[in-house]
This record gives sequence, structure tokens and C-alpha cells, in this order.
Amino acid sequence: AMPITISLPSYKIERNDKGQKLYTTYQIVCESTLPDYPAHECKVNRRYNDFIWLHKRLEDEFELTKNRKDPIEPPVKPPPKKPLGRFKEKFMEKRR
Repeated sequence: AMPITISLPSYKIERNDKGQKLYTTYQIVCESTLPDYPAHECKVNRRYNDFIWLHKRLEDEFELTKNRKDPIEPPVKPPPKKPLGRFKEKFMEKRR
């Protein structure tokens, strides 16, 4: 088994005081059996833009390591933003 697993088990639509939909957050769960990992489980909520930021950092890291003997895997590109229909369940499940 892998020493670290990452999953996105759920999402939540964040709303303002009037109940209007603002954005979606995704729950990220990291679990590890590594002895150096202090908490064997960590949960955080992140917005889609955070995934875009992470993708850019991973792309940069890939470029730095691609010619090495042990390069990192190229990151999978997140789906594009969608201004209309972004709160539909089918779209959010596909994005998750």
C-alpha cells in the first residue's frame, strides 16, 4: 500500500448572508502510515483556485526535475473554470 493517500471525499457550496452561492470548497483528506507524519490523517478545505495554484507549482517542479534521473510525474491539468453551471452537482462531481 502507498504510505500516503489523498482523497477529495466531499464539496460544499459556500453562500453569503442572503443565501447566494459564492464558491465551492473541496475537502482534501491526507492519510499516511509514515512514522514521520505527525497526524495520521489531515483534513483541509480548499477552493478551486487553490488547485490551480498547486498545479502551477507542480508544473514548475516538473520542469526543474524532468531531466533528472528521478523526475516527478507531470501534473494533471485541472478542468477549466466554468462561469455558468459551476454549482450543478454533475459538474462539481466531475471536477472533484
